[in-house]
Amino acid sequence: MRDRGITHLAKMLRTNSTLTDLNLATDNIGKSGAGALGQMLLVNGHLESLNLNGNSIGSQGASEIARALEHGNTRLESLSLDCTEIGEEFYLVLAQALRSPSCPLRLLSASRNNAGDKVALLRLSSLPPSPASRLGALGL
Repeated sequence: MRDRGITHLAKMLRTNSTLTDLNLATDNIGKSGAGALGQMLLVNGHLESLNLNGNSIGSQGASEIARALEHGNTRLESLSLDCTEIGEEFYLVLAQALRSPSCPLRLLSASRNNAGDKVALLRLSSLPPSPASRLGALGL
């Protein structure tokens, strides 16, 4: 689908009230497409599951999605980011998002990425535990 197609899809999904699961695995999405999805998540209150496995969204694109989890009107509970070229920057942003009482994320899968499992765990545990965090399953 590539970034251009994802940008159009994200615009349409801003007002979506029926779609709850979106699988965009291996759709040639880059950081700008992921950024468009992050902007969509700021206002979409219905999407519960997003699979971006196998896309080259990088830390910048994934961080836009994490920021939406912290500040948006999203109900996203499941996020799959396996093989998406995310690195340490993303985990710093995600750690902050998880501390927000508005972050609905319960399941994160982010294996086989640039940062490596040890760095990801260090970043996610760098902040003190938060009673607001709902994350119950982490796949690295």
